[in-house]
Amino acid sequence: MKQRLLKKTPLFGNLPIDDIKAVAKRMRLERRQRGETIFAVGEESKRLYLIKSGWVRIIGPQGNLIATLGTGSIFGEADFFLGNPYSIKAEALSDVELWGLQREELEKLVASNPSLGLELSKTAGVCIAPLKKYLLQKLREAPGFSKLPEEALEAIASNLSISRYQAGDFIFKEGEPPKGLFLIESGTVNLFTPEGEEFIALEEGQAFGEMNLLTGRPYSSMAQAATEAFIWCLPAERYQELVSAHPTIKKTLGQELRAPLGPGDKVRAKERLSKMPLFKDLAEDALEGVIGRLMVRFVPGGELVFTEGSPGDAMYVIETGEVRLTKSISPEPVAILREGDFFGEMAILTGRTRALTAKATRDTILWVLYRSDFEDLLVRYPSISLALNRILSERLSDFEQRFLEKHFRKLAWLSGLTREQVEEVSSRLKPMRFRAGEIIFEEGAPGDYMYLIEDGRVEISIKIDGEDYPLTILGDGDFFGEMALLSGEPRSATAKARTDVELWGLEKKDFDELLLKYPVLSLTLSKVLSKRLHETNLLLEQRALLGVRERVAVPAKPRKPAVPKAVRPAKPVVKLPSIRIRVPKAPPSPAYGLQKVIVSAIEGLRRAVSDASLWFRTRPKATQLRITAVLLLLAWLCGISAPATVISALGARDINLKTVQEMGFIQTPTFTPTFTPT
Repeated sequence: MKQRLLKKTPLFGNLPIDDIKAVAKRMRLERRQRGETIFAVGEESKRLYLIKSGWVRIIGPQGNLIATLGTGSIFGEADFFLGNPYSIKAEALSDVELWGLQREELEKLVASNPSLGLELSKTAGVCIAPLKKYLLQKLREAPGFSKLPEEALEAIASNLSISRYQAGDFIFKEGEPPKGLFLIESGTVNLFTPEGEEFIALEEGQAFGEMNLLTGRPYSSMAQAATEAFIWCLPAERYQELVSAHPTIKKTLGQELRAPLGPGDKVRAKERLSKMPLFKDLAEDALEGVIGRLMVRFVPGGELVFTEGSPGDAMYVIETGEVRLTKSISPEPVAILREGDFFGEMAILTGRTRALTAKATRDTILWVLYRSDFEDLLVRYPSISLALNRILSERLSDFEQRFLEKHFRKLAWLSGLTREQVEEVSSRLKPMRFRAGEIIFEEGAPGDYMYLIEDGRVEISIKIDGEDYPLTILGDGDFFGEMALLSGEPRSATAKARTDVELWGLEKKDFDELLLKYPVLSLTLSKVLSKRLHETNLLLEQRALLGVRERVAVPAKPRKPAVPKAVRPAKPVVKLPSIRIRVPKAPPSPAYGLQKVIVSAIEGLRRAVSDASLWFRTRPKATQLRITAVLLLLAWLCGISAPATVISALGARDINLKTVQEMGFIQTPTFTPTFTPT
């Protein structure tokens, strides 16, 4: 009776008789009394029911009567198949006998006979929950699908259909366009090329055809059922719709899936690899060995191939598409590569991490040679090892040359050195990086490094009366921190990164050795310091005269100056001459410690005007010591480099302090050169 009633229902009526018998066997008899609730709205849908005898009333969520059902009727199936809580209420209108099919029993039936789940899904118009659960598990176990988000897996599972193939039937043939994604439910499928060069036997649970679906390329092999096989298929047109709704499908499959090269790919690969420096001189068998290890990888447009700093596990050849290579310190691309180009080879040659980031600008197909395969090829084919040694030596030499030219030639301090000398200096330099706002060194700290700026901006400042006073901002090619190394004194200024900055640091011991070994470095240093001294003198004139005008405009209360016996009183101010100072438009290069000393002296000069006393005697001991240190430092610089250059610079733009003397501030001797170069 149970089978007869099931056969008459629209839900089970179209099933094969064996499937109906299997369902009937799993159903269990239940009895309910009149007025008893069979299930209520919101309860978990654990069963669907077939009425053996009696009457059942179906009530909607608003309490409205939907239907009255009698013998042979099925109810609760909609929510049961979807896996949702009951959306209706079922109540016994009389004493009733019911056959119930539990969810666990249906899941077992579907797992043992997926075609049953598929037929029920067709009848119900949706992928029934037991079938979806089964397919989700199958997809998670298939290579490449395990990392797909649950939502994407459910979308794929809901669109799979199953087909039966007899032994010898073809699923697809060589040259046909992609038909879909295939997943073997049962049986065996053989993948092979027409020439018989390749043969792969696929078993239950394995997927195939997915790489052609991703790339859109025709099949390069044939798929044939070796035995009777049931195969799930996601049609190509449904795949495109799913990718539009779930872009992560294409991205994740591209990251996870790899496939060997087809016959046509191998012909093109041989032509392209024979032009690469690493493989161009290989024997035929060695080149064939390399091609046999290449794998196809698909990268959607906008996705990364690898990132800077990641392990170098493979090299790549572009079959189709475009790849952009960039470095983190610059938004500009290092290179844009297209069909036939290759990249990433230095990582597998040297074992270093990636120095660049590679990103596909559009859908790209790559041929990949993994480092593990490459190392195995080195053992099998000694000629590859010889080619590796040759190309590695050439590449490292070229890289070193480019590195020196790019990173060190623009540094002002090294501009006068030969290539060999730059190489020695570069071996002593240490790369450093500071983020914007970071302190490189602070005023008063020990001076153990000199710094050369490769990229970025650095602010130099000093403290005056507890406040930071910016002196200058340095950029690419400038250097700083040398004053503390020359004098052996603590840092006289603070250096702070204004932007992210790339520096090269030189330790004091290396600095001293290089100055002695390469006089041209001393000459370059003295020229820069002479220029800084000249600019500081201009600053001194400007600040001194500004201070004078301020004092004349607002005269201070007179008080009796304390005049030492050994010094004559200053002459009274008779007239303030009108003097215009021209300051170069270009921002001056900093003098750091020297500039700080002179600025401190200026402040002392202004206070001396207020006190109407002698300038030098009223200065604090610390200031007097600093001035003395500066004079000694200048004498030392002139002794080790170019005395004539420095003295000429000083003589050419010597500060005229006679004006200050006439104003009655101080009586200071005028500096005059003691030697005139010929």
